Amino acid sequence: MMKIIDGQANLQRLSGVGILSDLTETERSSTEKNCDWLQCEPGDVILEASDPLEKTTTDDVYFLTDGSVSIVTKDQDGNELILAQLNSGSQFGELSALDQRGRSANVIALTNCIVARLSRENFISLLSTNTKVCMNLLLAFSSIIRQGNEKLFSITTFSNHQRIYLELLKISEPNPLGDGSWLINTAPRHSLIAYQSGTKKNDVANAIGGLVRNEIILRKNRGFKINDLEKLRMLAGLT
Repeated sequence: MMKIIDGQANLQRLSGVGILSDLTETERSSTEKNCDWLQCEPGDVILEASDPLEKTTTDDVYFLTDGSVSIVTKDQDGNELILAQLNSGSQFGELSALDQRGRSANVIALTNCIVARLSRENFISLLSTNTKVCMNLLLAFSSIIRQGNEKLFSITTFSNHQRIYLELLKISEPNPLGDGSWLINTAPRHSLIAYQSGTKKNDVANAIGGLVRNEIILRKNRGFKINDLEKLRMLAGLT
C-alpha cells in the first residue's frame, strides 16, 4: 500500500533524476525538502487517469527515484494498453502540472518504488528560476515526439508482424558466449510490445508463436534466444 515516508532518509535521491541533473547541490537539496516522499508496492495506483479536457484536481509532479512503473490506459473496448514503462530517474505528471488538465493515463507501480511528489507551485517556481531544468524538460518532450514520429513511420511502412519483429530486434543484444546468437534477457509483456509496435496483444502472441514454432527464436527463462538473426531481420523487412 502506498504511504508517505520520512523524506530525511531519502535526501539526495533526486540526483539521479534526468531533468534535474543540472541542479546545484543547494538547489537539489531545497527541491528534495519540498517533496513528499512516497513508498509504493507493486500494483499501487500512483496516479489515476481523468478527463484530459477537464481542469485537474491534482497537478503535482512525480520523480521516480527507485523502482519501475507502467503508464496504462484503455482502448475503446476497455482493454488495458501499456503506453510505457518508466524506470528510476524518470518523471511523470508534468503535463498536468503545466496545463492543469486531467491526467491522461494511470501510473501503476511495477516494483517496490520510491517516488518524490512535488507540488505544481514548487515545480513551476523551479522551471522559472532554472533554465537548464526547462531545457532538460524540453529535451524529454522532444524525445517523446521523435518516438511518436518513428512509430507513425513504422505503422505506415511495415506490416503488423514486421513491426513486432522490429521491436524484438531492438531489445536484443549479442550473446556474450559469442556463438552468433542474440538474447532478449527479459521479454516485455505482450501488451507493452503491442503498444510499442502499434499492434494488439493477440498479434504479438501469434508473431512470437510463429517464430518459436519455426525455431527462429527459443524461449529461454524469462526471455528469448534468437537462433537465426538474419532470418528474423529478413522477416522484419530489413534485408
